[in-house]
Amino acid sequence: MIRGSAAFESSQAHPHRRVAHGGWVAFERIDRARNTPPATVQTFNDYMKWQTKHRNAEEWRSDGEWYLLMSGPFTGLLPSGSTVYAFDSSGRMVDWTLDNGEDPRFQTKWYGEAPKWGERLQKITLDEAQRRFAATQPAS
Repeated sequence: MIRGSAAFESSQAHPHRRVAHGGWVAFERIDRARNTPPATVQTFNDYMKWQTKHRNAEEWRSDGEWYLLMSGPFTGLLPSGSTVYAFDSSGRMVDWTLDNGEDPRFQTKWYGEAPKWGERLQKITLDEAQRRFAATQPAS
């Protein structure tokens, strides 16, 4: 910024704006990092140990296969949707998004009307999701 410019004068007169913007940026980065699955989260069981704030469990049944979509916490100060993590029937994480309201790729794949995904989501309980994946795990 150039001394004497309107932007410089504004930043000097309103330093709280810089602090507020810096705080917002820091919060967004921390929140994104908190909801981005680490490399160690590969399966539903890994996810359950890592992400403890579950909101919804929904399943897709299509072409003889089923997938589980787990909605997690909201990310950021003004999200348009929640985090969503997708698992195939073996329990492997196959997709995820930080904001299902702002991710057209995710929306098209999981909520779109393409023939493969044209069926509606069915809500299921977290207990039901855990039972289904328990059946795919080897006995210990």
